Amino acid sequence: MDLRQLRYFVCMVQSGSLAAAARQLHLAQPALSHHLKNLEQEFGARLLERGPKGMLPTAKGDLLYQHAVALLRQAGKIESVMLRGAPADGIVSLGLPKTVARLLAYPIFARLKRCCPAIQLQISDGYSGELGRAVAENRLDLAIIVAPGPSSGTRTMPLLAEEMVVVVPAVPVAWLPNERELTVAEVSRLPILMTTRRERMLGLMSAIQAANPIELAIQGHIDDLDSLLQAVQDGLGVTVLPWSAIQGAVAGGRVAVRAIRPNRVTRQLLLVWGDRTDMEQSARSVAHEICGLCQEMADRGTWKGIELAEFDVSELQ
Repeated sequence: MDLRQLRYFVCMVQSGSLAAAARQLHLAQPALSHHLKNLEQEFGARLLERGPKGMLPTAKGDLLYQHAVALLRQAGKIESVMLRGAPADGIVSLGLPKTVARLLAYPIFARLKRCCPAIQLQISDGYSGELGRAVAENRLDLAIIVAPGPSSGTRTMPLLAEEMVVVVPAVPVAWLPNERELTVAEVSRLPILMTTRRERMLGLMSAIQAANPIELAIQGHIDDLDSLLQAVQDGLGVTVLPWSAIQGAVAGGRVAVRAIRPNRVTRQLLLVWGDRTDMEQSARSVAHEICGLCQEMADRGTWKGIELAEFDVSELQ
């Protein structure tokens, strides 16, 4: 096993197919298959298998992937120090939920370039559970995730509460009430489009479970956010999402929103970092800038539907 093979393996897992990984790595697919076979022979276990959603890691493969990402991250820091003279702690990896990344990824990247140009910020997006595990396993320095956070391996700081709203077609349809606010009971009678991930519907599901037992009229599941919004735009149903996921679509007139009342439904966002050692100065600088950016976006109304937590930046240790 060498770092090159680990890089190839990580790319295969992230790409979801040998063909996609081969294109990304500029390798012939048979050569990539050969490297995978060598790894499987070395560890005496099957690492990847084909599934309905593409190439997926086995239990052993997932374990290797987690450790490989952490090892490659450390190797990248060593390379930066030895070849470019950059400080090891000048590279900071940040994970953002897919919905939040649509709104926050570029502003935080641009802000860091202006105020902390020595920091090399690496932003990736994913689902909150995966991001939390990546921080706990030292594969990410920082992440913003939907509460609750991991049970161990991390420290967390409440960042903000974000309103969940009903996303509806911008053009009136016969089955949609005209009211600007809907009760949970009214939402339950609408054709609902969901993702297969619970976190995007967590606020609504929690509200329903806490009230009378109400069944949703679920019409289907679409994970891809753009496709989900297109289905709503075309009048195929409604969905429930946080403001960060839909601001562009609402501003562009693709979809409209209805508030859930009388009880406002929110999801809690946390800032998460590892609990093994004190946070490196560069990561602490990024965390401070995230807090400052969220404050500015709340004050200016550029991130709708949020209420900042009373966070204490001195907790960032």
